[in-house]
Amino acid sequence: MKPSRDSLGNSGIWRLLWQLQLPPKVLNFLWRASTNSLPTRFNLSTKHVPIAATCLFCLAAPETILHVLVRCSFARSCWSKVPVTVVVPDAMLFSSWFEAVLVSWNSAEALEAGMVCWSVWTRRNELVWNFKHPDASEVVAMAKLNYVEWFNAQKSSSLIEQIHLHTRPIMQEVQKEYQ
Repeated sequence: MKPSRDSLGNSGIWRLLWQLQLPPKVLNFLWRASTNSLPTRFNLSTKHVPIAATCLFCLAAPETILHVLVRCSFARSCWSKVPVTVVVPDAMLFSSWFEAVLVSWNSAEALEAGMVCWSVWTRRNELVWNFKHPDASEVVAMAKLNYVEWFNAQKSSSLIEQIHLHTRPIMQEVQKEYQ
């Protein structure tokens, strides 16, 4: 299942993706998801890794990127806790779905979608590696908390940069005193 040429050939969509004000690791994750580059069980099985392709959340369907992040019963449970309507037509790739999100949802909704996808994926990894079964409410709460913490850290570092730009470095002051 390779991403469609139509969605990947549209540089406007990539520009929209990279302009999202999200943590770099989330942007990288969304890019990898949109290019079908995440190590889902389905993708690993197509590369002859001896693993069942079934989703670990629902045990009912192949774990494709779109399935695990959007279609799976666990993912749908997470999305039901977000104030947007998630529609996924049949035979759609994640790249097409996320492209529709970027084009049709407002920026706050697109940010939330990116963070929820990231949070579902990280919880999926906790299930794979630590056998820890996540709770949908916890996934959405962590998505929001992670975004708020990152956003606040960006404001703090921006403030620090402004302070540095508007004050002379201390060493310059010291050098002037001893000249």
